[in-house]
Amino acid sequence: MRIVAIPEPKKIGCSLIAIIAFQLVHDKVASFMAALSKRKETKCLYATSGRFDAIALMWFPSTELLFRFMEKEVSKIEGLKATETFICMHIEKTF
Repeated sequence: MRIVAIPEPKKIGCSLIAIIAFQLVHDKVASFMAALSKRKETKCLYATSGRFDAIALMWFPSTELLFRFMEKEVSKIEGLKATETFICMHIEKTF
């Protein structure tokens, strides 16, 4: 068991919550996930079955910073084939 404090994103300056799904080159899944897990924006990261190989819950202060992150950071991680980004409009329940 692990007890952790989970901050409210807006109260720490992250008003944008995104769920980002990644299609990856299969032999690069582990290294991609290792690289993405080091990012402070990454709050949860899962290897998944189905259309996407990984899904991340990420927090950002703005859409502009999400854009820069996707354009300048994620695009450089080896093994990325495609992404799909979902912006959370409302949170009904969390952990």
